[in-house]
Amino acid sequence: MDLKSQLSSFANSQRLGKIDRLTELRIGEYISLAQLVVVGDQSSGKSSVLEGLTSLPFSRDSTLYTRFATQIIFRRADREGIFVSIIPSTLCDEATAGRLKSFKQDSFKTLPASQFESILSKACELMGMPSPDEPKTHGQPAFSEHILRVELVDPDHNHLSIINVPVIFRTPTEGLTTNEDIDLVKRMVRRFIQNERTIILAVIPANVDIATQEILNMAKDVYPQGQRILGVLTKRDLVDKGAEKDVLELMHGKKHKLRLGYCMVRNRGQQERTICTSERHQKESLFFSSGPFSLVAKDRIGIPALHKRLRDLLQNITQREFPHVKREIYHRMMAYEAELRSLGPSRENDYQQRLYLINMAVKFQTVTGYALDTRYRTDDLFDNGITRLVTIIVTLNDHFSEAVRKNGCTVDFDSRTTQLLNLGVPHQPKSSSKNRASKSKNSGLPGQTQSTSWFPDASSGKTATGFFNVNNYPGLEDVLYDSRPGEPEITEEILSWIEGI
Repeated sequence: MDLKSQLSSFANSQRLGKIDRLTELRIGEYISLAQLVVVGDQSSGKSSVLEGLTSLPFSRDSTLYTRFATQIIFRRADREGIFVSIIPSTLCDEATAGRLKSFKQDSFKTLPASQFESILSKACELMGMPSPDEPKTHGQPAFSEHILRVELVDPDHNHLSIINVPVIFRTPTEGLTTNEDIDLVKRMVRRFIQNERTIILAVIPANVDIATQEILNMAKDVYPQGQRILGVLTKRDLVDKGAEKDVLELMHGKKHKLRLGYCMVRNRGQQERTICTSERHQKESLFFSSGPFSLVAKDRIGIPALHKRLRDLLQNITQREFPHVKREIYHRMMAYEAELRSLGPSRENDYQQRLYLINMAVKFQTVTGYALDTRYRTDDLFDNGITRLVTIIVTLNDHFSEAVRKNGCTVDFDSRTTQLLNLGVPHQPKSSSKNRASKSKNSGLPGQTQSTSWFPDASSGKTATGFFNVNNYPGLEDVLYDSRPGEPEITEEILSWIEGI
């Protein structure tokens, strides 16, 4: 491998590692992440495909690993080991999440079938599900939305991450599963495959009509043109000779086309369950070396070819989508931080609550000082005119002065006196006390309608510069206006009147 290829491989491994870390943090619940998801109907041969891809002993007789999603990660590192943990669902409480996160199994380099079965059984117990030999009690779930994470570390591994989801089944089993469980599994599978950055690995038995496979129909509901779907045909040895032509047409893309095409693998026989991985691959290669399927492209036949195909697909989609994932995470973080800031400082305990109230009182005192000093540009609070206290008081004083100037006199002297004082005010006709009272009732401030008074309307909820109609309050007549008999009309000039006094 040249230097350029080594650098590219290293960069891909770094990106894939970051995606795995985001998956561990359940970021995929909020942002679509690049991932491979293995799906299949019941008895589709999915466990055999997983066993061939991962070298983990997925027993076909066990139902443990089919009760929850399993993430299997291959990672290159100097040390060798197998690390098992549980990724809690985002829907569980903190206590449950803490208990599940404490589950760690990392003290072994190989994983025999018995030990793997024991780990799966303990994981089921922690997730609240019954063991295979225990009957399901009331309230116990048959399936869980937690994820079992198995990380295989080795110096020779190429980075690959696969998520296995529970199989689709159509008929409930008495005492174990219900119709609600069927719907739950379908929702879990649909949630994984609806991810726009997911590559769906649909495991399909070659010996049945492909149109009857519900998982393929579910995948095509999401991707009608078959994009992002890779079909994996199993059980080649069970295909009748007359049906081989139909299977070959699938492999060549002549029927039920999928954008990523099809691959075919050979399932282990019952007598081959104890053979090693390399021997398994040899038997598979020999099986496809003759017969009609020997003409199919070699990169579409066998577990090693499927492993390379999946690794290339995952690297390509990760390289293409990783910048978009980073951008989406950044925008989400900015939005959440802005929302958090809008809530104000934290008030989780008594100290923070007291500090919050003290700061509120200090701010109130500060804003009040700004209002009294007419420093209206210091706070957005003063954008509302009703908070400008000094301005309101000055306006009220001006209105009061204007009202007193117009309506405050009890004796209306002949305006010819002002002419004698050389004030230059034109002569106004005299009016009687009755007219003055009427005028006092019906005159208001400039811009106000008739039958109003300058008095603020404190009961109506208007601003302090509003007015109320005095005629609506007849009980105030004696308070607001002089009810004594009207003054005698003055018919002489003011100087003569004063001299007569």
